[in-house]
Amino acid sequence: MLLDPAMIPLLPENPRSPPPPPTRTFTISSAGGRGAGMFATVDIPAGALIHVEHPVFIAPAILHIPEAYEAMSRSLTSKTRADFLAMANCRRPDECCAEEGILRTNAIGLELAFPEEMKSKSEAAEYGGVFLNINRSNHSCGPNAAHKWDWASLSLSFYSLRPIRAGEEIMNVYTDFTAPRQTRRELLLQKYRFICDCPWCSLQDPSLIARSDRARAELPLELMEQEGMHGYMSLYLEEIAMCYAFLGDEKGFELWARRAMTLCAVPDPKQAADFARWLNNPKSFKNWAWRKKQRLHKPSRAPSPVYDLGLFL
Repeated sequence: MLLDPAMIPLLPENPRSPPPPPTRTFTISSAGGRGAGMFATVDIPAGALIHVEHPVFIAPAILHIPEAYEAMSRSLTSKTRADFLAMANCRRPDECCAEEGILRTNAIGLELAFPEEMKSKSEAAEYGGVFLNINRSNHSCGPNAAHKWDWASLSLSFYSLRPIRAGEEIMNVYTDFTAPRQTRRELLLQKYRFICDCPWCSLQDPSLIARSDRARAELPLELMEQEGMHGYMSLYLEEIAMCYAFLGDEKGFELWARRAMTLCAVPDPKQAADFARWLNNPKSFKNWAWRKKQRLHKPSRAPSPVYDLGLFL
């Protein structure tokens, strides 16, 4: 459902079908002080599709008309409306109506172009979509899952960043997890009204906090797993695999390309398909062994002359 009629011409004329949802691998249940949460019911491997979902409704960030939200809510089916109204709302009643509060608390930014008449407004940054299941995943500064918006099918795919054990909570990230601990906590408190208690924000030793902040700023590959930053790892894995391809090192390429292919299967299926093709035939990679060939064709460098300093004395 759309809360802005001007969006209609901006939507795909013939939306394609989203990826078929996998067999349900999660359940929604109590997460203690965090309210409801999403939990794995089976072991989920890294890079696996967890869920595919259309938004219940989409609204622009600048819309503050209570009547529009209330009318939207009344138009939903009774079950969908009940599920929607049961979602978290961190806004006070004097700030906005309940429906808008739920949107502000749960909306995930979607890539949609704003209508021309809204582009000049400072708040016209994005549209937000509410998803009844995916929005139940709580925040962690070291998430084990991430989402990918597909405009062509108007759907959101939710996938794992690392192996998730049965019974483990499936966590998303609500803010920039490369920011320092203090910045992350302040932003989460300001926007979502909670103090993050994830393992990385719960650190008390100043030296460990400084080490964690430094690792997140510098993004060294060897510390990404320690910091739970698997969402960034695919970019590094792809680059490392490419380096081995340029060197013509099949074993090194296979090792890193398989890891990269696993993590980009959902967010970048084209890249995953390319890696699958290259793994089947490494030499089909356009610049395979480019560096090795350069070395073979480059004139050998003459050794530096050895001078007898005695001749100059």
